[in-house]
Amino acid sequence: MTAHRFAIFVSAATLVLLFAGGLVTTTASGDAVPDWWFVPVSFGSLLPPMTGGVLFEHGHRLVASTVGLLTIALAVLLWRTEDRAWVRRLGWLAVFGVAAQGTLGGLRVHHVGSPAVIAIIHACFAQIFFGTVVTLAIVTSRGWRTETPVAEPTWLPWVATACCGVVYLQIILGAVRRHTGQWIDVHAAFAGIVTLAVLLAAAECLRRGRFRRTATALVSLLFAQILLGLWSYVLVRGGFVRSVNASALDTVVITGHLALGGLVYALSVALAVRSWRVFRVPAACRTLAGEAAL
Repeated sequence: MTAHRFAIFVSAATLVLLFAGGLVTTTASGDAVPDWWFVPVSFGSLLPPMTGGVLFEHGHRLVASTVGLLTIALAVLLWRTEDRAWVRRLGWLAVFGVAAQGTLGGLRVHHVGSPAVIAIIHACFAQIFFGTVVTLAIVTSRGWRTETPVAEPTWLPWVATACCGVVYLQIILGAVRRHTGQWIDVHAAFAGIVTLAVLLAAAECLRRGRFRRTATALVSLLFAQILLGLWSYVLVRGGFVRSVNASALDTVVITGHLALGGLVYALSVALAVRSWRVFRVPAACRTLAGEAAL
């Protein structure tokens, strides 16, 4: 398997991990298992009785360990086959990221510091790791090597990067809401700014005739995310109680809102990374663009 295809596989596994981690919070299973080590062991066993919250908490650990091993394998594959040093370093950075993420999860289990703060950091850092493996999938693709940069002034890389930042800020607001129960209206209202940022980035892609499929997918996922967000908002305002006994549909909707948000972020990262690659404007063009602005 090529590094590109393997990176796509790791990205897909990471998306599954985001959903599995979200299920832990949605079902209030974070304290179902009191022990934690760097191996997926709960109650001293690799396969404890998978009942109640243990099903979600230990299941999350199994998926996380799998993603960790896959990330190490990806880094080794890049180290052996990749000729670009910065890509190899990015692969090892991903390994560091998944190890740090696992450590944050362990700190949450052992209640080191504020559980809510650790949980928020854990949730937000998960998206950074997701963005890293998605970036690895992009830069190892054939298109990354063969696509010819366009030497023309454009705001697309900056717009795409700003869009990525706005989406990530919304992820932070969502993490605060999930782990503190606060800022639900702030999170809902900020969705309007996210929508504007995504539409502006997509419009610039269409205007430039570049990344149309990515832009279309990003807009489509955004509106699906808005629908899930409205559904989740109604459920929470209606008194949804986090529990392993909650409705399966409600649990999937609320957790799916988190995972789909991660996918929107991943696409915005992909758009930003690819736009900086294609629109690599020479210094002379940047000077001309600056003079034209004056």
